[in-house]
Amino acid sequence: MPESVDQPEPPVATDPQLEPSFQHAPAPQAHGAETEQPPTPARKKRGCGCAVIGCLVVFLVIALVVFGVAGWYLRWPEQWGLVESPAEDLFESSPNPWATDLLVEEFTELGVSVEGVTFYILPKEGGETHIAYVLVEESRGFTWSHPAFENPIEGLLILTAGSETASAFNIDRVAVDYRDPDDVQVAIMTAPTQALIDFAVGTISQDELFNQMNGRTPDSSPININLGGDE
Repeated sequence: MPESVDQPEPPVATDPQLEPSFQHAPAPQAHGAETEQPPTPARKKRGCGCAVIGCLVVFLVIALVVFGVAGWYLRWPEQWGLVESPAEDLFESSPNPWATDLLVEEFTELGVSVEGVTFYILPKEGGETHIAYVLVEESRGFTWSHPAFENPIEGLLILTAGSETASAFNIDRVAVDYRDPDDVQVAIMTAPTQALIDFAVGTISQDELFNQMNGRTPDSSPININLGGDE
């Protein structure tokens, strides 16, 4: 019988989904080959920006200085209510009735009517000095008639500063609060006693006195009062 020849077995069919998947790694780059580098971003020039910032800082400093000087000269803090003026700071202590009575007697002896006028002699902190506050109310019958002073605020400021009471109680500031017939504040003025005396005797000019005065009207507008001195 002829010898049997072994037949090769047929290949077994495989499911491609059952075969493991392989990720092909990128081929290694040949040694010495040049690699492309990403472009380096250009650096921004900072010189111009620093110069602009420096200019802004200088401008702000100058603006603050100008604003501060203007505010001090025009008394903006007082007008805006941020700082109390000397006239508004008067009633922090109780008035001295004895000194007040003496001042009223002096005005009466000088022939100056005190109808509609109220005096307050207020001790300052420590009690060594005082402030004279004069409230003038036309609604209570105040009328001014004094041959030496045409303006009642002028007269009351200077007469109070030069009084014996001011000297005896060391009054170093005088204020006059003037109210019209409708009890509306026309003006409030205050000045150092010595400045008022110096102006009365001609030692300082009107401008020099004004530089030491402090005043306000209801709308915070400048006060123009002729004290009879230098124009």
